[in-house]
Amino acid sequence: RLTLFDRIWLAENDYYKAPVKFHNSITVFRDGQSAAIPPYTELVGAGESRRYGYSKTRLTNYAGVDWVRTVIWLKQQQAFAVLDQLTALSDDEYQFRTLWHGVGAAKLSDNGLLLTQNGPSLRIEIAPGPVLELHDDTELGANWSGYSHAEPVVRSLEAVATVKLDKRDTYLFASVLHGRADGVAEPWGIDLLDGA
Repeated sequence: RLTLFDRIWLAENDYYKAPVKFHNSITVFRDGQSAAIPPYTELVGAGESRRYGYSKTRLTNYAGVDWVRTVIWLKQQQAFAVLDQLTALSDDEYQFRTLWHGVGAAKLSDNGLLLTQNGPSLRIEIAPGPVLELHDDTELGANWSGYSHAEPVVRSLEAVATVKLDKRDTYLFASVLHGRADGVAEPWGIDLLDGA
């Protein structure tokens, strides 16, 4: 979960449902096939200072890729940058889906999702490249029927990339989560540097 401005923004849809699609995560398909997510994640590193915090985790051999997720906490901006690096273990076609499940009134744009909840807002921005899709789920939203700041609907943002990769090639998803306590958060406009 992510809480900010006295609101809950990210929904873990069900702690008892194991499939990746119910969590803020990534699904991987290689040549149209997927596999169960490995049961353990390696903590590569974590640290914190007055201005920043970070964590870096790794899953090895998840449906034909190694997945490294780096989360950077920008404390002064009250924001998070999330970098998901997927490294192919063989030459093949891959489909990657980054999943962000949010709560609040939703507006999809070319660069991500804006959520608003009775005043505050949160943007989930995705660097250019993947195709963005938004799905509303009232069944999962039933878990939010007692939450007074938003309708009981889970807003699921999917960023979908289908790519042909050679062994050891990487694909990078870059997401930024930032908001505003009193109104609509303006987009930051993220982009990937050459070679990323």
